[in-house]
Amino acid sequence: MKLDLEKVTLELEHLIVEERKDKLIHQVYFSLKSNLESDELDQFMEGLKKLGTIEVVKDILVEKRENVGDEARALIEFDIMMQLTFDNQTALKQYAKNNFHATIKREIGGFLTKPPMTFDYVVD
Repeated sequence: MKLDLEKVTLELEHLIVEERKDKLIHQVYFSLKSNLESDELDQFMEGLKKLGTIEVVKDILVEKRENVGDEARALIEFDIMMQLTFDNQTALKQYAKNNFHATIKREIGGFLTKPPMTFDYVVD
């Protein structure tokens, strides 16, 4: 049996492109209590970063908001943004039901002034 290398290469490239299209980005915005001590903030940030160990999470980014002087348009009521990357919506649903995710939510909930807000999108 002879393989058509060009055809196989094209099929692999097609699969790679399809995989990229399925990437789901899940952003979560957190509003923290104003009286947090620095060690509490560190505990909060580390708790979020631990979510990256859940198998379906492909990438995680946790950052503090930077004041760049554009308060009129900035989401100033939020202090921390977490961005998670998943292969697809099914993976996001698995993450949402994960026991470790629930544990972290309970651990960090006391640091928040209100429930987190989310923004989800698919990378083209």
